Amino acid sequence: NDPELGCLQVPAGLAELDTLGSVLRAIDLSVSPDSPRLGHAAWSSGRCGCAASAVTMLQKLEEVAPQAKGRQERRVEEVMRTLADVVQSGIATVGPQQMAAALSVVADRPGFDSLLLFAANRVLQGGPKFLEDSARCPPASLAALIRVFVKAGQRDPLLYRQLATACHRVPAERWSVDDMAEVLGWLRLANVRDPVLLRHFSSVLQQLPVRALSPAGIARMAGALVDVGVHDEAVFRRLSLAVLQLPGHDFSGPSVASILHSFVRAGLRDPAM
Repeated sequence: NDPELGCLQVPAGLAELDTLGSVLRAIDLSVSPDSPRLGHAAWSSGRCGCAASAVTMLQKLEEVAPQAKGRQERRVEEVMRTLADVVQSGIATVGPQQMAAALSVVADRPGFDSLLLFAANRVLQGGPKFLEDSARCPPASLAALIRVFVKAGQRDPLLYRQLATACHRVPAERWSVDDMAEVLGWLRLANVRDPVLLRHFSSVLQQLPVRALSPAGIARMAGALVDVGVHDEAVFRRLSLAVLQLPGHDFSGPSVASILHSFVRAGLRDPAM
């Protein structure tokens, strides 16, 4: 480990820049194709911050990428690949939230399959440390990881079971109905049904205050539960109680129709609702 070789640094003031040209110039000052720092994350200790810095730069570049025209489009792709290589080299040093952020940037772009494979292996081999980090991770990031892997065609059930286990390590108070519905929906597409996670989400629903629920969220959650075969009467009674407590003017026609349809599919009937 070369003591004179420091980690990549996020350019000062990067967050405030709002034009593609200025962002590319700022990143170029930290990253260049022949920089020895680009290999630093591959062999440095777990304290290395190269990959984390690269994730931050990727996110900023994605924010301004729609401004690209002509040659700039190719330049954006080149810089993204360089940053993705740094993330890949240091994949063991990033947590679930940073991993989700990086994969969300490149998921719909061609040529980043290698990073996706490295990230999947990181999840599978992360062990207790990955689960510990997941407990502090925003639920939306775990949902994003599942979504990215499903859309990328990952089929390993162990990958999704590890992510499901990570989800039920997240404390109940951090979940929203939208995040839970998102997780259940993508796990269903991956053909994974995790009873422990379902029990965890059922418990979370029982604890959620009405102010944390919305007609759209209730509709989405009810549909997600039915889709994965959950017909737990207590869970649906909690949802119906929330429907009765929310102001009527909050409901749209589609949300009412979706909620009623899900209750019918679950074989439940609530006259009060």
